[in-house]
Amino acid sequence: MWWGAERVDVYVGRDQCWVGGTLAHPGAERFGELGSALERARGRGVTRVAVWLSGDLAKPFLLGPVAGLRRWQEALALAQAMAVEATGSIDGCQVVLEDWPGERPALAVASPSKSIDTIHIEVRRLKLRLQSIRPWWCRVVDRDGEEGVNSVAMAIEDSDALTLLREADGRPVLARTYSPLPASDQIHALVARAALAEGVAIDEFRVWRWNPEADLDHDARTSAADTAPAAGASA
Repeated sequence: MWWGAERVDVYVGRDQCWVGGTLAHPGAERFGELGSALERARGRGVTRVAVWLSGDLAKPFLLGPVAGLRRWQEALALAQAMAVEATGSIDGCQVVLEDWPGERPALAVASPSKSIDTIHIEVRRLKLRLQSIRPWWCRVVDRDGEEGVNSVAMAIEDSDALTLLREADGRPVLARTYSPLPASDQIHALVARAALAEGVAIDEFRVWRWNPEADLDHDARTSAADTAPAAGASA
């Protein structure tokens, strides 16, 4: 339970909004329930919010390597220009570039601008502190490392999408999102095809199923003692 915690983890997707391990509303299309969910959290003592975006709202893609880049703003502008083609998004989007793409591929993340703006507006309205806005799949990758697994490749399911990620020699080599979320019986086939294309064994892909009651409640149980400084937004 997150009642009485200073921080709460909020998951936002196209059709779902979760506060801690509690579903705020099953039909929160485009953040329709976000404001009221945050208001209830504030009324129960929450002062800080960490927001996690679904794979459909935070789509990863690879940029580079690109010869001749000189400045960070050039790289960011290139990522912005590529975002629509790379992710299939038709909305205006904001792009975060995770690394320099000059010598090797870098991971970039595209999110709809309207979604990011709505989060900031609601948090400011309720005078809450926004600790971070990050992709849900990023939280899962973090937890994979916290558990000491450090998977070679991951297939991460959420309410909207399936995100495939892989690193090799310390650099990203696969970043792909399937949205809407494929049916359960299709996920194994998608992972098998990705493993074949990437030249890895299928059992090297860790498949993380969508289980918000357990995963978000885990975060909430530890959040009251969390005194770390605000994380930079990753999406």
